[in-house]
Amino acid sequence: SSGGGSKINSQGDMVNFFLGDTSMSPTIPVHSLIYILPTKMELLKERDIIAFYPNNRKQATLRKIFYSNDKILLVPEDKGYQIYIIKNFEEIDYIGKVVSYKVDV
Repeated sequence: SSGGGSKINSQGDMVNFFLGDTSMSPTIPVHSLIYILPTKMELLKERDIIAFYPNNRKQATLRKIFYSNDKILLVPEDKGYQIYIIKNFEEIDYIGKVVSYKVDV
């Protein structure tokens, strides 16, 4: 198999991939299988967790949404990871909202 970023599989409208970092631990552990629904951006609420490709990277990233004045903060659980500050969701390569995840034990 080829190395590199997470492969994204679209099944109908649902998208799933394996989380490749610990940015959302302990809420969502690394290597969890993430299920993403391409939710309309205007339906996103504070504290929703979304998936997106940051800065033209091919590795999908998860962050929790917080609204602050006229800005949108995309915040990791693990504070060692980057917080993205955007004005609108068009600035990021948005994939969808995390609706569930599965951890192999």
